[in-house]
Amino acid sequence: MTMTCCDGRANDDDDEVDSTRGRAGRRDGGRAGPRDGGRLRESTTVDAATYGSRGRRLGKGAYGEVFEYTRSDVSSDGTGTGRASASMTVDGRGTEGGGAASFAVKELDKRRLASVFVGSDRKRTLLDQARAESELQSLCACENVVEAYVWVNDASSTQVRLVMEHCERGSIVDDEAETFEPFDSEKIKIILRSILRALRTCHKRDVVHYDIKPQNVFETSDGTYKLGDFGCACEVERDKKTGERELVSKTPGTPAFTAPECCEGEPADGFKADVWAAGMTAHALATGKYFYRADGAWETYQKILTHRVDFTEIDKRGDDGFSDLMRRLLEPDPAKRLSASRALLHPWFPQEPARVMSSTPRPALRWYQRPFRWLRMKFAKRKKGKDGAAAERK
Repeated sequence: MTMTCCDGRANDDDDEVDSTRGRAGRRDGGRAGPRDGGRLRESTTVDAATYGSRGRRLGKGAYGEVFEYTRSDVSSDGTGTGRASASMTVDGRGTEGGGAASFAVKELDKRRLASVFVGSDRKRTLLDQARAESELQSLCACENVVEAYVWVNDASSTQVRLVMEHCERGSIVDDEAETFEPFDSEKIKIILRSILRALRTCHKRDVVHYDIKPQNVFETSDGTYKLGDFGCACEVERDKKTGERELVSKTPGTPAFTAPECCEGEPADGFKADVWAAGMTAHALATGKYFYRADGAWETYQKILTHRVDFTEIDKRGDDGFSDLMRRLLEPDPAKRLSASRALLHPWFPQEPARVMSSTPRPALRWYQRPFRWLRMKFAKRKKGKDGAAAERK
């Protein structure tokens, strides 16, 4: 199976099912500007008092490696002497890493990155792109996104570093695994909901991730699932006249998780492509294999264009809600595919309590304003019928 990154595309208002139309420009850079989200801090050194000393290697890529940095003065539960607390305050946002005992530090070869130009105008280098992608990761900070803390660029060093949150349990599926033990339904529900929550935040901030797959979902020591690796992410521009999000003009990072509309080199709705990839990730977790596995990228794209997703193993689980949601996430037509926000309203997920309580009574919603109300009622009636039949057999 080809699992390479990255070559990317975008559209769709986060809360609407319609896709935007029109050609898309986009840029592979973020601005921490007036929007919500974190601001990536800059530094010239990885302070040992703050981040600790370099330990084991966590991963390796084409241009660098990721290492675990561990602080000896803080235990794994975040307690300790607190000697480093003074240097860990970031722009008034409190302690960086929340008193974390360890960090993940990506170390990149600065010279190699600076020597490779990207784009037709050849004004930007891979080093510029790596910096911009780190900004996007910081911009999308939320509970289900691996947080990017500091971009470290020491003029006297041959490396640049990105200090990130360390997810101690690593990715949910090993990079090298082509088949694995299928996950149980409850765990899939938690993981898929976490991915969709991360996408909801990214998409509200006009960022597409463009490389959703099991290897880019990480688990912390407390069992929280987080989306990481923003190496293929890009920020989507909006049309100055209409305010509509433009399409994305590159291909997503990993062929096996690429949406059909992205397989022929045309600009596409990046937000809906992210949702497709989230659906294919859930499909892989449920089946223990990658449905669109092929020998190369071209072969994979052809398979995606000519073969519909097989839901047989999904349906065998006997969970009507899961089967329905998977078909909606993996709808071939991006205009009919759910957005991340609307997918989170699906009855398969337990509904979240309202974040803000108001004493003002809300007006009654019309039937078409109640997302999935009819579907929720349908599942309830079907369950009631099954329970009644089971009681009669007894």
